[in-house]
Formats: sequence, C-alpha cells, structure tokens
Amino acid sequence: MKIEVRIIEAKDLKVTDYFAGTSDPYIKLSINGQMHKTNVVYRTCDPKFNQSFTFDIIPGQQITFEVFSFDESGRHDPLGTVQHSLSYFYQGQVSDLWLQLSKKGQIHIQVFSPGGLPNVLSAEQLNSLHLGINQKQMTTQSPLIGYKYFGYTPSFNELM
Repeated sequence: MKIEVRIIEAKDLKVTDYFAGTSDPYIKLSINGQMHKTNVVYRTCDPKFNQSFTFDIIPGQQITFEVFSFDESGRHDPLGTVQHSLSYFYQGQVSDLWLQLSKKGQIHIQVFSPGGLPNVLSAEQLNSLHLGINQKQMTTQSPLIGYKYFGYTPSFNELM
C-alpha cells in the first residue's frame, strides 16, 4: 500500500546557534528501511517545509521522524524524534497531525493514502511461498469448466 507523507512545518524547535538564536532544521523520515530527508531551512526555529514523500508500507508499521539542525563544521545536532503508527490511516482520507518531539517542539504532517484497492504485496516482496510454486496449489482451470461438466451456472463476485 502506498502512502504520501507531507511535512508541512515545525514550530518551537530547540535553538542550536545561540549567537543567532536560531537553528538550521531538516527532518529525516523512515519506515522499515525506506528513508527520505527534507531540505534544510536555514536560520529559523519555525521552519516551513511543504515537502511530500511516498512510501510503500504494510499497515501497522511505524514511521519515525528525526529532526536535526544542520552544522557545516561537524556533526548535525539532534533536535528531537517522534514515532507514529500507520495503522489508523484510511485510503482516500487525509490525516492532519501535530506530533510532539521528544525534546522541544512539534512537527505538522499530513498523511494521505490514495483510494482504490490496497496493494499490500508488491512484486518484489513475493516469493515462492506467496505464489504457491511447487506446492501444487496453482490451478489454471477456467471456472466455466464446472458449468460444462457439472451443469451448474457459474457465478462471479457474488456476495454471500
């Protein structure tokens, strides 16, 4: 299933440049090894990002947001982290959230999952167990064969 995560803004972030009273924040997003990063917004503790990222997920996974302050001279300063479960997002709906960071500040995000049929397993995730190869479970028989030989009317997509 695909979701789109939009990082809108952050507010009240921790100051890392005490001389200027600001930070140079950016956000790393990760879900089960898939990682994206926003652009750095310089000299502010209330950045506006307005960036969107797409992830392939299985419902119930956690998304992790790590906020850093960019530092040209060395290690980037951590400003806070937050994790959020993706089990309550519905297809075709936008979830608008403010998430509290572990240190100081909040981030404003929107999560959107396009409508339609869920695509839980993508082709790269399928293996022989999913496909039933070498287990004699695959059949290529047409459903009309039962009609031809046994005399019953075929029915497709009927609700019980």
